[in-house]
Amino acid sequence: MELTINDKKYAFKFGIRFVEELNKIAGLEAKGMKFGMALSTQIPALQGYDPEALAKILFAANITEKPRLSQDEVINYLDSDADLEKLFKDVIAEITKSNATKLVAKKMKLGK
Repeated sequence: MELTINDKKYAFKFGIRFVEELNKIAGLEAKGMKFGMALSTQIPALQGYDPEALAKILFAANITEKPRLSQDEVINYLDSDADLEKLFKDVIAEITKSNATKLVAKKMKLGK
């Protein structure tokens, strides 16, 4: 997936590195133990059109790509230029297609 932000193209991939980064950003932690599972918690937020979840997901999906976006750049883009409805749909479509995420998406009925 690609987005043009401030006249610059950025790529986003929803593979294993995306899941790892999302777990760092939004993974579950209880009593000092880390459980990951960020994708399982962020999918319902994405389905509910939560812009904070979208920001975390986009930041994590850009982790392996160059050029890189900062979290602030992602947030500024979402606050100003983005067609949020289309972007939510595009991100959901990418998550349902990626080999690393499609099983979780299917089990959680993402995109249905």
